[in-house]
Parts: sequence; structure tokens; C-alpha cells
Amino acid sequence: MRHVEMLGRALSEKHDVTIVLPEALQKGIEPSPLEKRDASDREVEEIISRKEKIEHCVVKGKFDWLQFVRLYRFLKRKGPDLFHVHLASPGESTLTFIAAFMAGVPATLETEHAPSYFPLERFYSRIVKRFLTKFMGRVIALSENGRRLLIQRYSIPSDKIAVIYNGIEIPEEVRHEGQRSIKTISGISELEGSGIDEDSTIVTTVSEITERKGIPILLQAAEELVREENKVHFLIIGEGVMRLDLWKRYKNLIDSRRVHFLGYKKDISTYLSISDIFVLPSFGEEFPLSVLEAMAHGVPVIATRVGGVPEMIQHLENGWLVKPGDAAELAAAIHALMKDGKLALTLSKNAYDAIRTRFSAAEMVRQTEAVYASLIAGKKR
Repeated sequence: MRHVEMLGRALSEKHDVTIVLPEALQKGIEPSPLEKRDASDREVEEIISRKEKIEHCVVKGKFDWLQFVRLYRFLKRKGPDLFHVHLASPGESTLTFIAAFMAGVPATLETEHAPSYFPLERFYSRIVKRFLTKFMGRVIALSENGRRLLIQRYSIPSDKIAVIYNGIEIPEEVRHEGQRSIKTISGISELEGSGIDEDSTIVTTVSEITERKGIPILLQAAEELVREENKVHFLIIGEGVMRLDLWKRYKNLIDSRRVHFLGYKKDISTYLSISDIFVLPSFGEEFPLSVLEAMAHGVPVIATRVGGVPEMIQHLENGWLVKPGDAAELAAAIHALMKDGKLALTLSKNAYDAIRTRFSAAEMVRQTEAVYASLIAGKKR
């Protein structure tokens, strides 16, 4: 949802933009248990809490015919020039696409946020995706890796696919010198009394706490490093289904205040500003915004070599790539950056330069607008 939020906010400065969300989120959702609630729920609530225009008319499920009719009527009344759907699994949005086609929306397109999403391995899911994309004016992939998957797995014509990398807004002030303020750390209530000081190394990850995101692998690496290094601390920001299980399994690290489960955070800038290393241990990603945020804040990144990650990180140039699922290799990479401050600083500076030149939110919006313009112009012709 961060992608949709940034794109919608930027486009609304020049265009009439409506963000369509599920009805349950329009009315306000009941918080799920802590261990089951993920960041996307919170991000949707943040969009709702602002004064942006939001319509409540979208299907709640695969066969919600009532919402299908409401969406169809909305599109007929609104008469948009273009209908842009963001999805991973097309089965959840089938009726949404049909409503757009029946309402006569001139141009439709989709952004594929997770072409490797595991439910798409099902035969019928692949058939649905192939069928629906035949009617799309354009398909946006977030990486060249995603583009290849769409061509190979779903036979989508290559000339229909545009690759637009995720972008991030660049912070006004970025630290590159590895300096942290003790006052900044002491001002974070969760870290009070943690023993973190100017000599400590802070390793941070922002992720759902799930097996697929590799959090158990990170904790295995943490266990190894804590035995060797007395001044290393791990901040895990996020929530997910494995939180309680991992809390029990690594209780010794938590009780010793070396691993800190901080839960969901609306603004991670405070935590990135005190971090020495950012880690993405995931088994599968497309083009993760969390990595871009760390790069934009001047934090050297260690990430797994999955999905589109190697397109944003070049090994030992603007980050460090490791094999997914290898706790020993991850621990070795963290240890190497802890000991080599010069390399860490080089990686962080090069990463920040990459954000400015290739992965800014402004560039993402510019390229998306260009796709919109070409679609609308083609329909008019």
C-alpha cells in the first residue's frame, strides 16, 4: 500500500485521482491479534486517516456480486479515463476488471507487485492471470526479474510490459558519517535501559515476521553474533504470524536486551537514523521499499539475492548480497561490515546516490505518468 499511497498523493497534485479501497477498510477494521496483523493493514488506515478522496466501492472477495454492481455503477458515474489496479493474485480482482470493462473505461492497466507470489503456482490462478492480462492496455512490472517471470510463466507479450522501479522520497537530512546521538537513542522508550551506547552496532530489519521473510534466519545469525560480539543489538520492526513463536524460541536474546521486537512503526526514520546496518533476509521479494528506505537514509544494506533485489543492489558497490536461507553467510556479512567502517561508509554513500539517480519517488511517478499518457493517447486515436 505504500506504493499506492505515494503514487496517489503525487498524481493528485496534477490529476483527479480516486483511490479505491475495500469496504471493510472504509468503515474501519477491527484490529487483528498482534501476531496476525501486518503492516499493509496499518498503511491502508494511514491513507484513510488523511483527507485524500477515497471511494468505498470495490469487491471484497472473488465472487462478491453486490460490490461488483456498486463498483460498476461508480465507474459509470465517475467516467475515469484510466483504471489502474495493483495486485498480486488476479483471482481476487477478477470482478474488478470485469466491472471496468463493462463500464467502458477507455484504458486499463495493472501493476504486478508479486508475480512470484506462491498462490500463483496453482493452475487455475495462472489461467486467470493469462486471460485477464490479454485485456489490459499495459502491465507494469517492478523489476526486470518480474518482467521475465510474466513472460515465461504467463506468456504476456513483452511489448505490453513496462518496467518501473519502485521509488522512495528522499529524506532532507541523511547521515553518512556513522554518527549517532545518544539523546536520540535515549528518546526511544523501547530502547531505554537496553545498554546501547556510542560503541554499539545496531542491526535493523523492517519486515513482516514470517518464515518467508527470513526472520528465523536473521535470528539464527543474531544468536551466533551475540556470542562473539558484546556490542551488537538487533531491532526487528514489524508484526506477523511468527512473532510469538520466535519470542519464545529466542527468549534468551530478548531477555538479555540484544534482540528487540519493536512491532509496527508508522515512521521508521527514527530507527534508521540510529542504525548501522540494515538487513533483508527474505526468501522472496519483488522490489522492496524497506531496502530503498534504508538506502535513502544512508544505512548500508545486506540483502538476500532474490527477485528484483540485485537490480537495486550491486554486490560490494552499494550493498552486500547474500544467499537466502544461509544464516552463517548472513552473520559473516554483518560481522564484516561491523569491522570495516570504511566499506560500510562507501556502501551507504553509493546507495544514497542510487536513490537520487534511479529510485526516487519523483522518477517513479514520472514514468508512471508517461505510461498513462501513452495509453490514453492510444485510445483517443
